Amino acid sequence: MNAERLEVLEGVEVDYSSNELQPVLLGILQGNGNYIERVLGAIPVRTLPELETLRPHVRAVLSRRIHRHYRGFAFGQLREWEKSGFRSAKKLLYVLRTTLTGTHALRTGEVETDVTVLLEPYGFGDAHALVEQKLRGERSELPDALSERWQVEVTRAFGVLDAADAASQLPLEPPAPAVAALEAWMLDVRRQRFGG
Repeated sequence: MNAERLEVLEGVEVDYSSNELQPVLLGILQGNGNYIERVLGAIPVRTLPELETLRPHVRAVLSRRIHRHYRGFAFGQLREWEKSGFRSAKKLLYVLRTTLTGTHALRTGEVETDVTVLLEPYGFGDAHALVEQKLRGERSELPDALSERWQVEVTRAFGVLDAADAASQLPLEPPAPAVAALEAWMLDVRRQRFGG
């Protein structure tokens, strides 16, 4: 069972979702960054004690499969930015956030979802101005010159992501012992929760 909700609270768009455990773990094994971020990224609104015991298992199964997810998601966000006439600061920041989160995960094995932390280390420090612009309003639009400049920079962001994949120390596939440990963790959680 999944639950999803999208609304604007105090001028900020909030995207809430909740999923069953097994599909989430399968998604993590497939490199689905959405699920990986829910476990390893920013602090969720509500957590259970099992989250802390799950995190090391998720770190252990991280693989280069995440490249495909982050590249695909960033490309989808690029299409959305294009639909805005390359004007939406928010949509542009989504493209940068997804390419750079993927880059960072491939290079370090760590998941960082705060774009402001990722901009400088990966050569996109000028995008802090975009963050400031977005903070002035969810629907903030870029002037022509800035839009044209960032269309070129976005191409570079995809190149940085692809280079991180090529040089990544992560395994191509999740290691079998780590997959087995993740499955054992899930079965243990189910036994504890459902008594058998």
